[in-house]
Amino acid sequence: MFSEKGGWRTVTPATRGFPWDIASRWRGRDNILRFIRATQKKFPDMVTLEDTGKSYEGSPLRIVRVSSPGSMADEEAARRDKLHLMVLGGMHAREWISPMSVLSLLAEALKGYGRDAVFTRLLDNCVLHLMPLMNPDGYQFTFAKTMAGDEGTKRFNPRLF
Repeated sequence: MFSEKGGWRTVTPATRGFPWDIASRWRGRDNILRFIRATQKKFPDMVTLEDTGKSYEGSPLRIVRVSSPGSMADEEAARRDKLHLMVLGGMHAREWISPMSVLSLLAEALKGYGRDAVFTRLLDNCVLHLMPLMNPDGYQFTFAKTMAGDEGTKRFNPRLF
């Protein structure tokens, strides 16, 4: 990570104390959704969850909003007074690293707030809108099929034909 004062520095993952170590192995859709719920319960004054709808197969399309403690209590003021940054992951089914990257950003920002000047300044001035899984159905499908050795998907949207 780059620090304004000291240049580049090594960052120790701040995932200790979270329900599981994000970087230890790939996680399926249901585990990711459980992690998001557990994170919101652990940091209720900094994290809110918003379901924007459902996927084709009925999985929730969930956005995690993160900001400084108490700033989400007045959503109108947060909308007006803060910058908004959206980070999306899992757009394409076989992007296994992008959901983990979004979850790592979530963990680093929450654990770093008040301890790290970069994350403190970020959350004091911005609202992060994090969506780790834009395509939860495809992610879960390729996760299961790729592990079993399948070469790809042959599904299509029947509503288009």
